[in-house]
Amino acid sequence: MKLKGISALEASADKITLGVTGLAFVGALALQFVPGRNQIKVGATQQTPGTAFVPVESAARNLLAELDTTNPKLPEDVPQFTLAGKLDLSGPALPATRVAMGIPPRIAKAEVAVKVESGQFELPRVPAPAGPQAYAFSGTFHPVEVLRNAELKKVLLSQDQPFDFHAISVEAKFDGSALRSALESDPDGDGPQQPIPMSWWFDAVSEVAFVDIVGIEVERQMVIRADGRPVAEAPAELLAAPPGRFDSIKMWTENVKSLGDVPGAVDTVRSYAAEVQRPEFYPMIAGADWLPPERAIEAGDPAARQKLIRKLTDDLAQIDVDLADVQKRLTAAESAAPKGRDSERQPVGRPGAGGGGGKGGSGGGGVGPAPTTGPRPTPVGNPAALRKRLETLTKRREDLATRLAALEQRTPDAPATGAVPGARPESTLNAPSITLWTHDLTAQPGASYAYRFRVVINNPAFGRNLQPAQAALAQSSTLRGEWSEWSDAVQVDPQTAVFITSASETDPLNGRPTASAELYQFYYGYYRKGNTGLTPGDQIAASETLPEKLKLADLKKLDEFIKANQPIPGAAPVPAPIAPAPGGGGGKTGGTRIDPREAGAPVMPVTPETAPAEAGPESEWLNVAVERHLQLDSGLIFLDATSAPGSAGGVEVVVVGVDGTLYVRTPQADTKSPLLERLRSSAQVGLAQGELKPAEIRTPPVGSGNRPPSGPKVPPAGGGMGGGGG
Repeated sequence: MKLKGISALEASADKITLGVTGLAFVGALALQFVPGRNQIKVGATQQTPGTAFVPVESAARNLLAELDTTNPKLPEDVPQFTLAGKLDLSGPALPATRVAMGIPPRIAKAEVAVKVESGQFELPRVPAPAGPQAYAFSGTFHPVEVLRNAELKKVLLSQDQPFDFHAISVEAKFDGSALRSALESDPDGDGPQQPIPMSWWFDAVSEVAFVDIVGIEVERQMVIRADGRPVAEAPAELLAAPPGRFDSIKMWTENVKSLGDVPGAVDTVRSYAAEVQRPEFYPMIAGADWLPPERAIEAGDPAARQKLIRKLTDDLAQIDVDLADVQKRLTAAESAAPKGRDSERQPVGRPGAGGGGGKGGSGGGGVGPAPTTGPRPTPVGNPAALRKRLETLTKRREDLATRLAALEQRTPDAPATGAVPGARPESTLNAPSITLWTHDLTAQPGASYAYRFRVVINNPAFGRNLQPAQAALAQSSTLRGEWSEWSDAVQVDPQTAVFITSASETDPLNGRPTASAELYQFYYGYYRKGNTGLTPGDQIAASETLPEKLKLADLKKLDEFIKANQPIPGAAPVPAPIAPAPGGGGGKTGGTRIDPREAGAPVMPVTPETAPAEAGPESEWLNVAVERHLQLDSGLIFLDATSAPGSAGGVEVVVVGVDGTLYVRTPQADTKSPLLERLRSSAQVGLAQGELKPAEIRTPPVGSGNRPPSGPKVPPAGGGMGGGGG
């Protein structure tokens, strides 16, 4: 049937569309099989889609083969250029900038006045410390310190509580400005010897010294044995560093092997100058507070006070001699200075001039005072150095005169001419008086010892490229100074002491000799006293009742606190570390920040009223009961009492020790002993001893900056010999 109104084309439109689409599909499919019609250009070649990656893979294999070859092809024409040719110096100068890291590097040029290869140098003589003093004292270490400090525990005579000790602290003064004068002065005047070049020990641009105190060494010599017998010839023995404290000389020996190791090691000893020069004493749980020896002597008995006055008077007289000598040399140096040239300053070479690449040497081994042959000429030096020396000696004299006036309770003398009011040194080499001290914990109780000091500095000639005849001067990294004089002998506090207070040849009742004695034994920070009456054959012994509140520490509980890094109840917190200030020196007059823990408290008389107050929180670990009755035993037996020959009514008492040694004592001498007065005072305070005061636990964690661990690592050497405080 024919549709009305619709043409044949319209009726077949869908068939036509389907046919055209089918033909297009068949054509596209046929084109896929026609060669050369669907290709991709890869590099310079045409590739089909299936082979497009073949050239890329081939090129990659060729490149890998070239990389692995052992005979690569080198370029024929290598470009030639210099650094100067690459730098364009014609532009405007860049402005100098400062950054938070510090002062930007500066380049200075100076003439070198001596040739290292032919120079004849002499090492400076390191001055001897002056006025060594020793002071004996006793106390009880804090148990926390003993648990933390394994080295301290090794030196204790007993590992049980209480951790009592008898020690001697020794002190001396070192003149850093005299060391600078020795570095600057011409060792033989007009002779062939030359001083060490200033560039080896001082940077004139940054004003930083390359030489500092590496450590101190102290020798002791026994003078009287513990049994009272004098020692004819006792060898001097070198004291080790205090147990658990920073052994700076050992650190230096282990780490400094070449010239490049020196800057970091100098920075280390300068940063820890207080620990190097004045090692802190140990925290105590009982006993009188520790004081520096000089202050303790000043607060001691009148005889010691008078001895100190005589010593300061002698020091003052010696300074007057030194002032006259320096003034004479200054006058000669100024008159001999050439006219029209700058003779005020020693020529400064560039840092490290003359052999920065010398041999490393053995490192650590010290050398003694500089060698010399024949009479040593009087050094002349340059006027500027002598004027500086004159200034520091004047200031030192002024300080000594003030101290002497205070001891004599009089108005100080007028300042000497030339003193500079308010002038304070800024480094070790400028400090006229640096306090040095150390502690001897191994001396025998009851024995007497004398001590002497010397200072160890780093050798400014170490590692330098010297001529063969002087190569030995550069071998050692340290330079040891001259020994000081010996201190007066001081007796270590005895563990037990006996004093005969009275005696009679014949007792009216039984006709036998009798005597009375006071017996003292050190226990838990104080001496404990016992009285006893004696007849021939009696052992000198007594019993003392200890305070009821006296407690020992629960070491297991304390160890748990320490291992868990928890605060210890009742113990003062660790004080904030004292950051080292620029300036190095370390002395109280050295311009550095003073550690408040070093200053100590004002000296006050020890009375029962000043005994430790009751505490509370420490009862969590301070809770172990003490045996109330302490047995005091001297190991002596009373034998006889007889009239003293040549004395009116005097009596001699004969006692014998367990080893059979006989001792003769007199009540007249024993009752006047200064030691008896001191032990009586200590025993009186011990009667009022209650809950122990908390001690400051000054053992900060490693890296806190307060105290270095044993054997700290030396920082890697930087550029020049500077760094650190000056």
